[in-house]
Amino acid sequence: MIRPPALKQPDRIKLLVAIIVFSWMTFLIFFRLGHYALWDDEAICALFGKTLFKTGDTSALLGQNIIAFNDGRELDDLRQRYVPPLQFYIVAPFAGLTHDSAFAVRFPFALCGLAIVALILYGLWAAKASLNTWLLVSAGFMGNVSFILFSRQCRYYAPMMLFTFLLGYLYLNKAKGRKKIGIMAAVAIMLLASHYLAYIAVIVCGIVHYLIWGKKERPFSGQEKIIFAVTQLLGGGGILAIYNPLGKNVWDYSSRSWFTERLLLFWWNLRDLNACEMGAGLLIAVAPLVYFLKKDRRLIEAPLMIFTYILTIAIFSPQPVEQMSVAFVRYLCPLIPLCILTAVFVIQAISAKIPWLACPLALLFFMTNIMHGGPLFQYPDGTSFSQVIRKAPRRSTILEFWRELAARRKGPYRMAADWINANVREGESILTVPGYTVYPLIFHAPHAVYAWQLAGDESGRQFQNLPDIHFRNRCLPDYIVAFGPSVIEVAGLLDAPNAWGVRYDTVGHLDVYWSDLIRPELFWHSFLPVRDYDPGTESVFIYRKRSSEEAPVTTDYPGN
Repeated sequence: MIRPPALKQPDRIKLLVAIIVFSWMTFLIFFRLGHYALWDDEAICALFGKTLFKTGDTSALLGQNIIAFNDGRELDDLRQRYVPPLQFYIVAPFAGLTHDSAFAVRFPFALCGLAIVALILYGLWAAKASLNTWLLVSAGFMGNVSFILFSRQCRYYAPMMLFTFLLGYLYLNKAKGRKKIGIMAAVAIMLLASHYLAYIAVIVCGIVHYLIWGKKERPFSGQEKIIFAVTQLLGGGGILAIYNPLGKNVWDYSSRSWFTERLLLFWWNLRDLNACEMGAGLLIAVAPLVYFLKKDRRLIEAPLMIFTYILTIAIFSPQPVEQMSVAFVRYLCPLIPLCILTAVFVIQAISAKIPWLACPLALLFFMTNIMHGGPLFQYPDGTSFSQVIRKAPRRSTILEFWRELAARRKGPYRMAADWINANVREGESILTVPGYTVYPLIFHAPHAVYAWQLAGDESGRQFQNLPDIHFRNRCLPDYIVAFGPSVIEVAGLLDAPNAWGVRYDTVGHLDVYWSDLIRPELFWHSFLPVRDYDPGTESVFIYRKRSSEEAPVTTDYPGN
């Protein structure tokens, strides 16, 4: 019997580190993965996965309900034709074979996040990285809550991160030949099918890197370039022929000053990459300065790719600038591994003469937010990042996340869905405000009919045969679920009696803060339940239409 050669002591330590890191990340990515109800974008992804599983296409019709975000501007012939489709295909069997399991639909995306961790560990082992590098990179991933949160969503984030990382790894690999180019081309197509903007940004980064460094060090032959380009045109063209965002003004927004808005978006993306702790902004900023002291090319290379990616996103982003004050920072999550590596390069450079200092610095920089500047960054309305997330500016975010996992809070979507499942009969109609709150309820309480997703006067031919309940103001819903201050949107309906001559009674009051605050962007995430809110204006209110012969009924629902 042939035995494998025994591992040397340093390799044994590296293997132990790999086991610890993989176990840590597995726990944090999967533990209580299905505890929270899906939030709106997650629910839309899972719902289209259900229709894809049932019909073979991303149909907007699911039973008696319709999935019509923003008045159905993403739809053609009642089919989703705006968003890249890979996320729907990934979730389809998990959504189609289960009822309303948040764990099931998040599971395949969580696997993508864990696959990135496995690839990082494999890359360190294959490169025979030093133990110092192993420890620093491990600390970077183990302390990055943004990476964990983006891996836990039923959305395109984790596949986008995975294919970006894999494409970069293949590009930097020293192997040559058609096989490498073929694999790179296939991975690039998968990235395109995950997210169009990320694909454009990664390709631009690849071109910039190739022109500066790659052309001299690992040049591609003319034939290899043609193979890659042709496969992108054919594969990408096939996807875009069906799922084409061009010509769709989903946000109903026209730019006033394109150049000024692009500059503003570039700044917002830089600011919010740091604010959401995807990367330590102060370390990324000083990396080029440290290069002039240490002459380590990686200190120029990595920040240049980060800035190139962000600039490309800022140029092509469809974000309605005047309607918001923060960036669509979710587009930047593929940069998280590169941001971590940039920080590692800086730490190694400044601790080169004092090697024992590297690990304490890593714990300080990766396990706290001290290098993110906390109160240095203010949002346009004067609200600081720390105030937005309801936390002090200096903290250990990874410890805050552990506290969240240990808590057993219910969010407003879960509580509202539970109330609907217990009190609303099959086929009764519900209007939810604000409009985006409808999708988690369609997923978790699908037996009701959810009303008024479409504008009655701009319905379009594809919607002309739908029941009136789907159009605003054509007929009244049986129930109204109002989340927080948005109750003012339906104040006219709640007048006693309203213009329709119909009364609505309060039948439910969910004593929970109205916004779930579980999104992966840290400025929209709260690690602990919000306690300091006004139940009279910032909770969830449920109203029921009263028949003329009915007496008022009130049914309260206990809070957490």
